Amino acid sequence: MPERGPYRSLYTCIQDDPSFQALDSDSRLAFYTLKFSPLGNVAGIFVYHVEAGMTHSGLSRGRFEAALGRLEDGRWIVREGPLIWIRNGLRFEPGYSMADPNKKRGVERMLSGLPRLSLLQRFAES
Repeated sequence: MPERGPYRSLYTCIQDDPSFQALDSDSRLAFYTLKFSPLGNVAGIFVYHVEAGMTHSGLSRGRFEAALGRLEDGRWIVREGPLIWIRNGLRFEPGYSMADPNKKRGVERMLSGLPRLSLLQRFAES
């Protein structure tokens, strides 16, 4: 891993997506905070701690939790137990395609250490 942490990228077209534009500023900030979290991975499914989101976003607990709720309502994220999944995270990820067998194996390795919850099955089916 580079000294500055793992590299993350995001297609800028997400900002033109009508459903993304419909999000309020706290929800957008929460999304970016999740996407670029040092706890995360390219697959966008990982164990997450609200305290980390509060620290990284600068939002209070109430505002951050409310933003996560709106992201769930808008189907941008899914939460189950300690896991959070940025739905369609790979869709806006430049240079990462599940059609590439090596990339697919990499994602499988990323997920192998996560708790076995139904969220992982839903991710696999997507």
